[in-house]
Amino acid sequence: MIRVDRSEESPTIKVVDFGSACHERQTVFTYIQSRFYRSPEVMLGLPYSTAIDMWSVGCIAVELYLGLPLFPGSSEYNQICRIVEMFGYDPSSHQC
Repeated sequence: MIRVDRSEESPTIKVVDFGSACHERQTVFTYIQSRFYRSPEVMLGLPYSTAIDMWSVGCIAVELYLGLPLFPGSSEYNQICRIVEMFGYDPSSHQC
């Protein structure tokens, strides 16, 4: 949930979503991030760390600035395609 307090004296933005929160080494849920903010490693089923939270924060910051989601995928496949379109493939992935 994104909450924006538009008070002129002290504007604040609060990002709160602990619904899928877990300890770093104790993942309890398979669904851990909302799709528009989901990191590539989560979508691909790869090991992940707290870096996925920074990915989400970056996506949210861009959305707050632009007023539109950065990667509005209609599915995980579409989401990955949008990310690859913007950033390209991982050079360390040893593509053929």
